[in-house]
Amino acid sequence: MKVDIYTSKTCTYCLAAKQLMTSKGLSFREVDLSNDQSLRLKISKQTGHRTVPQIFINNTFIGGFNELSKHLT
Repeated sequence: MKVDIYTSKTCTYCLAAKQLMTSKGLSFREVDLSNDQSLRLKISKQTGHRTVPQIFINNTFIGGFNELSKHLT
């Protein structure tokens, strides 16, 4: 399973998503959008969501922390 988590430095849900993945022993790639407005805009246009985290599993957007939590239980 390939997981990409788009985050920002001050996002508590981003931290929770990373902690959840780690607690399940799953690896993920974090992409910090804090200083990359062009990438943040690109991801927002792709998903239709403006908040982070934005989580992709196997290149498919699943949503944020709540959707990840449901997906892993």
